Amino acid sequence: MKSFRSIPLAGIACLLVHGGIVFAQAALPPAVQMEHDLIDGTHQENLKKVRQPLADLGEKYTTALEKRKAAVQAEGKLESVLLVQGAIESFAAGNPPAGESSDPELAKLGKVYLEQHAKLEDSLRPALAEAWNLHRRKLDSFVSRLTKDGKIDEAKAVREEIAGVDSTIEGLAKKGAKAEIAKSPKELLLSKTWKVKPEVGRSYDVKFEETGKAKRVEDDTAIWKWKLEEDGTLMCHWISSGFVKFEFTDPAAGKFTGAAKSGTKYTMTAKD
Repeated sequence: MKSFRSIPLAGIACLLVHGGIVFAQAALPPAVQMEHDLIDGTHQENLKKVRQPLADLGEKYTTALEKRKAAVQAEGKLESVLLVQGAIESFAAGNPPAGESSDPELAKLGKVYLEQHAKLEDSLRPALAEAWNLHRRKLDSFVSRLTKDGKIDEAKAVREEIAGVDSTIEGLAKKGAKAEIAKSPKELLLSKTWKVKPEVGRSYDVKFEETGKAKRVEDDTAIWKWKLEEDGTLMCHWISSGFVKFEFTDPAAGKFTGAAKSGTKYTMTAKD
């Protein structure tokens, strides 16, 4: 899960942060690729500058976690040390804090980070939109030059990239596009109805309850006992047998993916 961290965009692939869409650019001849990379490199630098406050917030959060670890280690609290160390490693891997923990101070640090990150995302939206619009204008000019030079296939490839950029700009423009990201995984889980789709068999709707049970909506039958781990992993144990392990892969879209003990794969997507 990387939706809370600054995500680098490679010259040949563009992850559209607000739409959860991955766009891969077709291969270009070396000379054209070089010019494209220069355009993209400038764009990456612009995005990095705009998103620097988010990077700074991440550093402050990591520093706070390190201080918490030192404090509980000095007190000889092994369990707390392990919890904080797990949070440090999870965040370093690109996962957002869960905002929940049996260590009250760790939970507080996570919640503060989530709140401040959401506010920063909102405040940076106009600058991000301008950076993407500037990039679009440069790509438009690039397409025009390639067309004039008779490099039609290359122009078409770059034009396809522009369609992906437009999706990002549209996502930035939508009011409240980041609203769900402001919620912790647990808050989001409890606030939605979820469509669960196994790779084999029919899909069904599920509601999660604070009691630790998840019920199938159509007949109000409890089917899972659930627990959100410290690292944000969602464990759903079938009341009959087995379990499904979910990971929060796409906060912007409200989406979990997972697999059962049997190997069956699942997706779980927010409906409302």
